[in-house]
Amino acid sequence: MFRLESSELSRFAGALHEAFRVKDEQVEKIVAHAALKVKKAVKADLAKSNYWYFRKTPITYEIEKKFHEVTATVAPLKGSPGSVINFAFFGSIRGGGTHKFYEYAQPEFDTMIEEMRKIGVEI
Repeated sequence: MFRLESSELSRFAGALHEAFRVKDEQVEKIVAHAALKVKKAVKADLAKSNYWYFRKTPITYEIEKKFHEVTATVAPLKGSPGSVINFAFFGSIRGGGTHKFYEYAQPEFDTMIEEMRKIGVEI
């Protein structure tokens, strides 16, 4: 027969909660660090532009947490989907798109996955 006291169950639940909280904090730090590195790389690339508008466009990142999910968004502070800043990254029918965006994110994504696997997060 299996017997379990409520105090043992409460201690176990507390330990589980603490373990998840610590892991969530570690994941948030990893994601925030990767987003910051992407932001700095994009900003440095835009600083080399021949166009003043691109050089002066602020790039920001936001971290959003929901339950056990962390999302980072790196984007220009100004602009909308039809904005001129999009030409810097994606170009138009006439060309352009000389600045990198995804090219900076991919290596950081790979590094982020490695770091998460080290702390035991399955992806």
